[in-house]
Amino acid sequence: MPTRCSCSSTRGCRRRRRPVIVGAFLLVVPALVVAATATSTWGFAAALLLAGVGTQLGTGVFYVYVEEVSPPESGGTSLAVLMTLSIAGSLVAPVAAGWLVGTLSWTAAFGFGGLLAVGGIAAVVRLPAR
Repeated sequence: MPTRCSCSSTRGCRRRRRPVIVGAFLLVVPALVVAATATSTWGFAAALLLAGVGTQLGTGVFYVYVEEVSPPESGGTSLAVLMTLSIAGSLVAPVAAGWLVGTLSWTAAFGFGGLLAVGGIAAVVRLPAR
């Protein structure tokens, strides 16, 4: 069952969701670079705020977009996989970030986050338009 939206067509909605997701990732990457290189507390806090806004901007759209790019017979499974990976990321990310900071540096931890965001952009751009 296709997801309802307020656009004039389902295809129009999809075209608007992909740029929102890519834009969210594009907001996160420079914010993480600024956070990694910030020399003041205010600069660091502002960068983290911007990264948080970018992250949350895409989150709501992911659930609808995953269902749209999945075959109709596996929409529920795709959504379940997304939610499982989301929860797993919430559990693993703090531990992994702490390990990176403790083993390498703050810069390495934020750099790794930036690389993940770039990987997210590449993944979304490569998704087929349906």
